[in-house]
Amino acid sequence: MVFLPVDEEYPTNLRREVALQVSRRNVIMMRKWEAKYNKKINKNRNLIENTHLSRVSCSQSANTCAVDGFEAAAPQ
Repeated sequence: MVFLPVDEEYPTNLRREVALQVSRRNVIMMRKWEAKYNKKINKNRNLIENTHLSRVSCSQSANTCAVDGFEAAAPQ
């Protein structure tokens, strides 16, 4: 955030221009963050969708399930 002293050295139009530049930069940073965040969400969604049931094995007696050998507690 840029703070300009309020005095006559900085005319109103210059202050307005600086405020616009700061807000533009914030919008660009927000869009970059959103793109990175959405990429992560889509990657996780693809991982979940690509985990087919044929790769899941459950043991009734041990009450556990495994996906490609990674164990997880079976749903109750």
